[in-house]
Amino acid sequence: MAATTNYEKEVCGRCGGTGKYSWCEAHRDTCFGCAGTGERLTKRGQAAKAFADDLLSITIAEFAALGEGRTGRTCVGAAGQWATIDQAVRDERPLHARINGGEATPLWNYTVSRKGKALVSLPGSRRVRLTPTEEQIDQINAYQATLTKAGKPRKRP
Repeated sequence: MAATTNYEKEVCGRCGGTGKYSWCEAHRDTCFGCAGTGERLTKRGQAAKAFADDLLSITIAEFAALGEGRTGRTCVGAAGQWATIDQAVRDERPLHARINGGEATPLWNYTVSRKGKALVSLPGSRRVRLTPTEEQIDQINAYQATLTKAGKPRKRP
């Protein structure tokens, strides 16, 4: 059975765990405290998630250098649409150049794809969140276990 990252959660204090709060035309009765799930991360869970984001977040240029065999997720639209990708290939020509002290540095776009189907071309500085390996999941869970209730590292083991 594959290991999973279980960030510590608690019942949402705003909606009492129902996922519903006051009515608004745009979002209906969805609770903004928990996005309608009824749970939210504790301080320990938030710190572990931030650690995981640091550990697993790389640029598309770095993702392209990894080669095949890794998957990740990146935002591909203005509306915050996320897509799973498994390949990034640098485009033929640079998007434009940044001038640094009179010297031009090319800025490259990368075409990201999933299962051979091109999705969109994105700048190389865009972030990708890698799908964690089992070792990374164990590392994240172990880190969360070392935190205090306030989400701070313990002073003594």
